[in-house]
Amino acid sequence: GYGEDNNDDDNEDDAFYAEEEADMVWDALKTFSLIIVRETRRAASMHRLLQEVIQNNHHTVSSRVVAVSRCVTALETLWRFNPDDPDTWQGAAALLDHITTVAGHVSRLERRVGCWCLFSVANTLTNAAVFLTMAFSRFEEAHKYLSLAKSLATKANQKADHKHPTKVAHILRSLGQVLRYRGRYNQAKGPLFEALDLLKRHHHQQQQQIQLESKNRRARRRRRRKPTTPMPIPFSPHIIDDTPPPSSSLSLYQNSNYNHNKNKNMTKKKKKKKPSSSSSSSSSS
Repeated sequence: GYGEDNNDDDNEDDAFYAEEEADMVWDALKTFSLIIVRETRRAASMHRLLQEVIQNNHHTVSSRVVAVSRCVTALETLWRFNPDDPDTWQGAAALLDHITTVAGHVSRLERRVGCWCLFSVANTLTNAAVFLTMAFSRFEEAHKYLSLAKSLATKANQKADHKHPTKVAHILRSLGQVLRYRGRYNQAKGPLFEALDLLKRHHHQQQQQIQLESKNRRARRRRRRKPTTPMPIPFSPHIIDDTPPPSSSLSLYQNSNYNHNKNKNMTKKKKKKKPSSSSSSSSSS
């Protein structure tokens, strides 16, 4: 209720400020004739000589990596293609040339850029190939996109500490589908079986990890339930004495035991004599 309304207001404010900032940048670029805007198109163009000058200013490799990374982030944010929503298809078609250009720069700087950048470009290329297949049936161009995406994702997976086999499998599956659409069934078997093998190995590794975690959890529970061992009693010569008692004390013990047993026997005999006295009194009567 109330929280959702506040979130919607915040999103609208952020969108409003973002549009204002974009308009300011747009006006500044037009003021210095850095871009040319035509009324018939909802986009701007830049002269090729100006493009070359801007690219030459990035003379160091680090500055090129930063610029390419920003372009990759911008493409990832602007790409909103949804197969179920035809209204998003026009915007996706306008980004195809930019995706091709940025992917070319990333492939040239693949040893310098990070793994996330390679994976992001590979994912964008895969989505663009799906769009080309669904919207225009341009299977040959989609095949090129997916081949480049496979190369970038494989190299990123080799460089990364944490592997992402599912991302590579998704690209291989899309490549196999495009080859199948083109009628190249024998060539489609390789990517499809490779994707299936990657998913099987990933599933097997996940099962092993789950079993190991459950085994460690059971071991921790056993340690908690195990009783603590009592502390050992320190040895003391006053507590344990294995030496036999002296002979005098032993004789006294034997005599006392003999007298005790003798007293017991005497009491038993007295108890037995009482019924005999009662029987004699009855006979006299």
